[in-house]
Amino acid sequence: MRFKELLNVNTINEVANFNAQLARERETIRERIGNINGSLTKIDYNTGRYITLEIQATPEADIRDFQAELRACTEGALTGSDDAQYSEIKFLQVKGIIDRFRGREGQSEQDRRWTGKVTDVRNWFLFAASERWRADDSEHEHYSDSGGKSGGQKEKLAYTVLAASLAYQFGLEWGPSARALSGSWSSTRRSARVG
Repeated sequence: MRFKELLNVNTINEVANFNAQLARERETIRERIGNINGSLTKIDYNTGRYITLEIQATPEADIRDFQAELRACTEGALTGSDDAQYSEIKFLQVKGIIDRFRGREGQSEQDRRWTGKVTDVRNWFLFAASERWRADDSEHEHYSDSGGKSGGQKEKLAYTVLAASLAYQFGLEWGPSARALSGSWSSTRRSARVG
């Protein structure tokens, strides 16, 4: 009986460690978006306006359910009860998640897709962009995945975010020439298409 108790506790502890790792990855994404936003504020997206990236938790049911299941597995587990029944309940909660990770009989392909989806922390977020006025920080326009922007608008937004990401990655500083450069990307792309 002691072996089973230790197995249950160790398994629950490993899930708690896994949950903590996912939480660290979630915070890393938030920090990186913050750093990229720092670069984006230095680039004129349009005259007198800049872009800021926004993130929010996904409403995706699979991901929300997985997060709740992980929390349920670890709630009170580390300070929990010595009660064998309590330990068994926690173990069964963990087993349910692990069974899906391994692929249940007859559902292995579906479980493989689910595992990839719920453990890729990038899927835990929805990303959008807000075009803001420098003068008062009010929003001019909001861009989301579902937004019906033209190809040129989407391309300009992608280039601007890419430039800010590269600036963050390589520690580049922005000045007046960079703001002018962001406006010239549009004309350069137009010229390249025509010529």
